[in-house]
Amino acid sequence: MFVLGRFIQNINPGAAYISITNTFILLATLSSRFSYQIIYAKRNTYKEASGSKTKKKKVAIIGAGNVGAALASELQRNPKSNYVPYCFIDKDKNKIGNSINGVIIYPESEKILNHLKNGAV
Repeated sequence: MFVLGRFIQNINPGAAYISITNTFILLATLSSRFSYQIIYAKRNTYKEASGSKTKKKKVAIIGAGNVGAALASELQRNPKSNYVPYCFIDKDKNKIGNSINGVIIYPESEKILNHLKNGAV
């Protein structure tokens, strides 16, 4: 409408109309992007099928912060990944025992590290 108003001098949409239109376009764009991301995440979440011949390697992620959580989420969603998160290892006592995306958080201790080194997963 704004462009049309520039070419035809008799049409002069108000600033409020332009602001409302731009806000609507912005909300439509953002909602379509978020919808796509939600659909992508739902379709690509790794679900182990019974009788599946592909074996994914279990990995322990050191650090249960934002980066570790994002890594676990990506490993779970990516069907082409050869890895699946087994656990988090973290020093923060407030996080230990909780889970992120269904992956448990263990304390950083020699017992857990030796357990993982020996491949007793």
